[in-house]
Amino acid sequence: MAIGKRRYGKPRTEAERKARHKRLYPGTKLPLRGTGRMRNKKIYVKNPKLKKRIFKSIKIYERLALKSYDQGKMVQGKKYEAKSDKLYKDNYYKMFGTR
Repeated sequence: MAIGKRRYGKPRTEAERKARHKRLYPGTKLPLRGTGRMRNKKIYVKNPKLKKRIFKSIKIYERLALKSYDQGKMVQGKKYEAKSDKLYKDNYYKMFGTR
């Protein structure tokens, strides 16, 4: 069951977040937005060199996709985006060791 009223997609303000965090977790620092679920999880990187190389390639493809979109080349941008997604999906197990 959710705590509080439904917000229908409207995020809390920083003041609301701070007050709620202080009430639920007294004495702890307010985490960055969107990191609450990661609090107790540790991500094990199986192969850090491979991860670095793949993320570098993904960043290049995403940059090319954005450049294509800016130039109005939507089809080309989608292709670069698909390559980036496929690269991540195909190598996830090699990088992190879990599926």
